[in-house]
Amino acid sequence: MLGPDDMLRAFRPAGRHSSPWRPLPRALVVALLVLGLVPATAHGLTYVHSFSPDFGGIGLGVGGDDGMNRVALNREATPDGDYVVADSAGISIVGEDCTFQGPDEARCINHGNVGIGLHGGDDRISIEGSSFLARVRGGSGDDTVFGHAGRDQVQLDSGSDRAKGGAGDDKMSGNGGRDSLSGGPGDDELTGASGRDRLLGNAGSDELNSHDGIRDRMINCGRGRDIAFVDRGIDVRIVHCERVMFASPAGV
Repeated sequence: MLGPDDMLRAFRPAGRHSSPWRPLPRALVVALLVLGLVPATAHGLTYVHSFSPDFGGIGLGVGGDDGMNRVALNREATPDGDYVVADSAGISIVGEDCTFQGPDEARCINHGNVGIGLHGGDDRISIEGSSFLARVRGGSGDDTVFGHAGRDQVQLDSGSDRAKGGAGDDKMSGNGGRDSLSGGPGDDELTGASGRDRLLGNAGSDELNSHDGIRDRMINCGRGRDIAFVDRGIDVRIVHCERVMFASPAGV
């Protein structure tokens, strides 16, 4: 839930850069919350910071609780390689070293890698560019993540999610629900969790892990020298895997 301070931050850009958007007075925000004219759970908030706690890169967080965001992050093919972050629902907060390009777009100085955190709602994340590490943590809801031509690390949360990597050595894992993970070109590591998942390695020397005691919809290693870890007697749709390691389900 968002409180008055959260609402103030949602209308005020952080950091040292000027912007045509000005903060609402705290008393007005509190009054709007009390009167119910501003929902306590906002729709489609996007946060952009110039520092990620995971590593020195910008951090992009998508919320509130029930928001549905459509976020596109692109690293420009320029010597500086700045990041441009856009969300049709609008950019709520821009941190230091980031500037507004409009109500729904921000530009951030290149600080290296990228961290993205999702919250509630059926979110869609698209990442473009190359030569950086993108780390994505899913939230509740049915999320869709499109990776880039670099290393993607995707940790999905509850919901029936989809994640597709680009040309890079990607690491993706599900977490309940009917997830679909596709590694793309590169040496990828895909891990399904509880749920009837679909794992597709594509080209490269991939590792697919579906050992969770539940029959998965498909385990397709694709082209390359691959290995799959599956449930004995449960997983039956296993194709294009050079090595298959069978393990008994837990408790059997």
